[in-house]
Amino acid sequence: MGNGSRFRALALLVIVLLAGVAMGWFAHGKVRHARRAERHGAERLVHRMTDDLGLNAAQQDSVRVILDRRRVDIDSLWADVHPRFEAIRSLTNAQIETLLTPAQREKFREGELKREARRREHGRAKTTR
Repeated sequence: MGNGSRFRALALLVIVLLAGVAMGWFAHGKVRHARRAERHGAERLVHRMTDDLGLNAAQQDSVRVILDRRRVDIDSLWADVHPRFEAIRSLTNAQIETLLTPAQREKFREGELKREARRREHGRAKTTR
C-alpha cells in the first residue's frame, strides 16, 4: 500500500470516527432533551397537585414515583393513539381550509406551523417518539 493510499485510508477512518462521535452526541442530546421534557411535565403536575391539594414532601415523592412507573404505559398508549389523533386533526384542518379565502388559508397555515413548532418545543411533536 502506497503512502497516498495509507493517507486516504487514515483520513477516511478519521472522518468516519468524527461522524460517529457527532451522531452519538446529537442522539444523546435528543434523548436528554426528551427525558428533561418528561421530568418537567411530571414536576409541573406535582407542583400543581401540591398547590391544589397541599401535598407534603413524602406525598410529592410518592406521586413522582407513580408517574415515573406509569411513563412507559402512557408512552405506549400515546404511540397507539397519536396517529389517529393526527389523522383527525389533519382532516379537520383540511375541512376548515375549504371555508377560507386564500389569504385566510395562508394565515391559518402559518398559525399551524407556529403551533407545531411549540408542540415540538414541548415534546409533543407530530411524529411518534
